Amino acid sequence: MAQPDESELEARLRAALAASRELGSDYDRAMAESIRKLLVPDPVPAAPPVPGPRPDGEVYRASRRQRTFVRRHSVATVSLGLGIPLSAIAGSYGRLGGIAICWAGIVAVNLAERLGRHSRSQL
Repeated sequence: MAQPDESELEARLRAALAASRELGSDYDRAMAESIRKLLVPDPVPAAPPVPGPRPDGEVYRASRRQRTFVRRHSVATVSLGLGIPLSAIAGSYGRLGGIAICWAGIVAVNLAERLGRHSRSQL
């Protein structure tokens, strides 16, 4: 947020003080807070830390469990994302049989990924 120039700040302060006089002492706390915000804007929140080198020089690496979770969900998400247009194409050419073959292939890909992951974890 850009800082207002002095004339704009003065106009805002005058308006706040005039409103304070009109509203009376019941609104002093709210008026003080609005004047404080005019004079001292709230700080901009800091960006979240980015994974990178730690003080000991070690670089953050995702655990094997995290990588497996991401890979498993990636395959499932891509399968569903591609399943919709592939079903439409298969249905337009092969009707119900084409859709069945399409989804059998999608299930086979997901099953192969799952079994491959399972056999790798046995090693």
